[in-house]
Amino acid sequence: MDKRDILLVGIIEKEPYTIDIIRILLNSFDYLLSYTNERGNIIILSKGTRDLIVISMAPREAKDFKEIGLDFNFLVVNIIGKDFKTEDLLECEFRDCDYYILNSDEDNISFLAPDNLEGIVITYGFNSKATMTISSFSMEQGIEASLCLQREIVSLNGERVMSSEFIIEIDFKKKDYIYSALAAFILAMILGEDIQSKKTLQITK
Repeated sequence: MDKRDILLVGIIEKEPYTIDIIRILLNSFDYLLSYTNERGNIIILSKGTRDLIVISMAPREAKDFKEIGLDFNFLVVNIIGKDFKTEDLLECEFRDCDYYILNSDEDNISFLAPDNLEGIVITYGFNSKATMTISSFSMEQGIEASLCLQREIVSLNGERVMSSEFIIEIDFKKKDYIYSALAAFILAMILGEDIQSKKTLQITK
């Protein structure tokens, strides 16, 4: 029996947008949904010998998941707006992840003190200093945006993903989904998926 490569992805966000986008995006790269719980905040995506366990947590729940002893390979922090309790996040102290994928548009990553984290920190947002940012953006029937990777990312298999720009189309009309898409694309790149091979990436419901 082949040994399974199990990776844990934690997502801290108020609404479960990012877990949906990750599922849809990775499905286009042949990841199959092998499990979902009734609430839909825990899924397992499988490809070959790899199992990706993805858990979406509201900010108030993060401490509980930490206390049961989960060690995430990836932690996505996609908190939008100011309506959350920073002290809840301070107490959870997810400081031993391999990768941190952080929304840098809001003042919500300071609680993590990124400079003191053990893992690799990758930021995203409209912020021009982010690792992955947005060079153009429009909302009509859905969302169309040009994403710009401003600094290289090294994937799990050691390949270097160089700075580049590509277009995405998202069949959702809520602007907050663009942040989820940025996080999902960064995760896919780290996993070694060839995002840049597609001139336009479409994400549909």
